[in-house]
Amino acid sequence: MGKRGVFFKDMPDEKGDNSAKDIITEALESVPPMLSSQTQKEAMKIIHFTINNVKMGKIVDDKETKKLIKNMVEEIMDNQDAMLNLIKIKSHDEYTFSHSVNVCMIATLIGVRHQLSADLLEELAFGAMLQDLGKIKVSDEILFKSGRLNEKEIEEIKKHTLYSQQILSENSRIGELPRKIACQHHERWHGQGYPHRISGENIELLARISAIADVYDALTTDRPYRKKFLPYDAVRLIVSKADDEFYADAVRAFVESVSIYPLGSLIKLNTEEIGMVVKINRKAIVRPTIRILFDSSGNILEEPLNTDLIKERERFVVCAVDEEEVYRMHTEQMKE
Repeated sequence: MGKRGVFFKDMPDEKGDNSAKDIITEALESVPPMLSSQTQKEAMKIIHFTINNVKMGKIVDDKETKKLIKNMVEEIMDNQDAMLNLIKIKSHDEYTFSHSVNVCMIATLIGVRHQLSADLLEELAFGAMLQDLGKIKVSDEILFKSGRLNEKEIEEIKKHTLYSQQILSENSRIGELPRKIACQHHERWHGQGYPHRISGENIELLARISAIADVYDALTTDRPYRKKFLPYDAVRLIVSKADDEFYADAVRAFVESVSIYPLGSLIKLNTEEIGMVVKINRKAIVRPTIRILFDSSGNILEEPLNTDLIKERERFVVCAVDEEEVYRMHTEQMKE
């Protein structure tokens, strides 16, 4: 965990008829989003359009995509301390679309923290959004298989990086950097990735960044073969692989971007109270500002309580919790 300085310091009465789910949803809606819902909808529309066009044998229309990307980058730069409002998939068929937009957002945010120029941020966002286009050439039976993939199926999945590079190369207006992101986002720092098993600084910087974004969104999304990770656990896993699978400086920028307890995360305090992270304290990421929603007995607070854990030292975060756990806890409390 402590590779090249990437580590975590100090780790360690009913409200009317509202349900626990209502309270959590209400709290989430009070946290400002990084990307407007309109921009998210436009991004989903563009990626749908692009994938359908490529399926019909057309080249990628870069003009509308670049226009969207420019707007996304500007919004993210203006709202980098707001909540990373990732799109939640409604069905497995939607995964490729939502994943593309989410990876674009996360990669751009990391790029901002990595102090990339505006031009490079746009190249990064463009490549990150389209890096999985090649999956259209992989069968749905393999992409959405609920069980473990066999060796032949794994090799077929790995080809999507080369397919993506080829698709982007068909449009001469798309530059080298997005094509490298498409090809290299599954390469790993230690040289054990694919498709070419290149290592270290031989991997394009933007691809190293996009790789982290890709893994984080994949881990925090339910898949046919596994349940999603809590954001906290996904962050910990990525940090544990810094300077091994992932470029350490990019991991550091990633942690600075999303924090150990991302905005909107549910956490349990040492007091047994449960709350939501509503502000990240950059100088002490293990001590965010929390909106306490449930008391130590699991009851919904009449009035949610905001508390800055930097100022209130008696309280501290014990662990991250997921929504389902909170719902179960509250339901059990209601039965008593």
